[in-house]
Amino acid sequence: MRSPLRKRTRKPPGGRTATAITATDTATVAVRAERAAAHAARRSARRGVDRAARRTAHVVARGGAGRAVTPRPALLTGIIMLTLVVTAVVVAGVVAAISMKNRQTSLTAPLLVYPVSQTTPGQCLPGVQGVSAQAASGPVCYQVTQGLAIHRVSDLRVQHGNGGYDVSIKLLSADAKAFADLTRRIVGQNLAFVVRSRLVTVPRVDMPITKGQILITGATTRAVAERTVSELRGS
Repeated sequence: MRSPLRKRTRKPPGGRTATAITATDTATVAVRAERAAAHAARRSARRGVDRAARRTAHVVARGGAGRAVTPRPALLTGIIMLTLVVTAVVVAGVVAAISMKNRQTSLTAPLLVYPVSQTTPGQCLPGVQGVSAQAASGPVCYQVTQGLAIHRVSDLRVQHGNGGYDVSIKLLSADAKAFADLTRRIVGQNLAFVVRSRLVTVPRVDMPITKGQILITGATTRAVAERTVSELRGS
């Protein structure tokens, strides 16, 4: 006969006794989990330090003790900046060269250059293709043939010559070619430089001028040469 004071404890399915989890047990589990996480973090940190130390040792072994290692991003930035500086210098040089090459001096009036075919005393008669000028002996007519017109030059200035001063005229490339063709045909003859129907000078062509550099010689003073330059400009 069973005592009424004794209660039967039913076992859960599977024959195991159910275990109740109290608040104290929960706190204990949380503390253990926290300790495990802290331990894992310390191990990870030690591994990171060890890997960094190994990398540093490897770099020192390869490059020598105390050798500074430049970070790759900084090195790349330095290379880019150096490339930009070199490019800027090259571009500046090219621009300066182009500027010097294309430098031009505009003339106030066209400079007409005619081969002189004949010289006769007195003024040019009507219908005669020529230009009249005053010489030491009196009026002279310089009869001319087909020439060329120059509107711009690369340079026009006075420079020192042999025993005096020269007038230097530097032609542009297109005019230089035409002037070379012209002077090849009239070596030993004179050229009339005319501005606004007025004869400025009549130099003789001693040789073909193939490089576009004209030198008008014969001025004994700088003032005379500068006056010739001013008249060739059309001033």
